[in-house]
Amino acid sequence: MNKISSSLTDSISKAASELSILLMDRAMSVTTAESLTGGMISSHLVSIPGCSQWFKYGFVTYSDSAKHDMLGIDTALIERDTAVSPNVASEMAQGALKISGADYSIAVTGLAGPGADKFGREAGLVYICIACKSGFSVSKFNFHGNRNEIREQTAFKALKLLLRSIKLDRRF
Repeated sequence: MNKISSSLTDSISKAASELSILLMDRAMSVTTAESLTGGMISSHLVSIPGCSQWFKYGFVTYSDSAKHDMLGIDTALIERDTAVSPNVASEMAQGALKISGADYSIAVTGLAGPGADKFGREAGLVYICIACKSGFSVSKFNFHGNRNEIREQTAFKALKLLLRSIKLDRRF
């Protein structure tokens, strides 16, 4: 593991620990729906002792069919907008929230690379959605680095966005 990746992994772990304390203090729960991170966010969350008190589900929906089968996303939406889109990110978050009954959800979808996709969109394009029962917020990012660095940046940013939303008591 290189120095940058090791530092980012430590930052992800710290953000996950901070999130666990916040969720415990507020008696709240979270679920994840991950595409490009492939369970990385969930892995950091479940590494924390006591996570069963606040971590509900961890959906890894890498393929389009998994997004449909596990989260109920309309295949027509995926065909129209592609899996890497703000609409699919929001549907992933809302589907995970509905199925799990959690207070908040994190959904991530994007292009880890290497290289551009068949539509010419560059690796590093990522959509992150934070949702709660009263609404959602989708953010677009263009991360840089190799495949794993893009995935790590996505996991870190997703956790930080959720932390910010909970701290601000943002209910959209």
